[in-house]
Amino acid sequence: MPGKDYIFGDLKSNGYLKTESGEILLTKIPMQTARSPESATLEIDAGDVDKMAVVRGHLTSSVLYSARIVEIFSRLVSKLVKKLLKKGAVSPKELQDQLSEITSEEIESEEPKKLCALVIGHKKSSPGAMNAKENLTEFDFNEDLALRIEKKVKKSEVQRISA
Repeated sequence: MPGKDYIFGDLKSNGYLKTESGEILLTKIPMQTARSPESATLEIDAGDVDKMAVVRGHLTSSVLYSARIVEIFSRLVSKLVKKLLKKGAVSPKELQDQLSEITSEEIESEEPKKLCALVIGHKKSSPGAMNAKENLTEFDFNEDLALRIEKKVKKSEVQRISA
């Protein structure tokens, strides 16, 4: 399927999304990968289990490939949506169509940034060697260098890691 599908339902602890039409496996792997979809199920935080959410990915039968959680509804919004569906005020198909229309414009521009891990070899508590000429420790040098790198990197999210 060329586009991405937006689906809503209740998140389950086993990496499934419970929808009106049944359970859908949420897997991180892309379609047409030579791996079982169950080998990379989307992890659901314990606090998010049974909450209603919008997920997106490529749907084939009962598996959503390249699945990503777009938004998790609050308990209040979840109850409201469920009540509207139960009363027939809105159909699941209509809600899904409206959701796809709204989110496709917003979310396509929000693709996640790649992660740049910046490994820093010293800590303030163990500053490393001292450059007597510059009166600069390895930690201070690394800290200054890290700040410069963080300012220059635009297309990735930078995360510092102290070794």
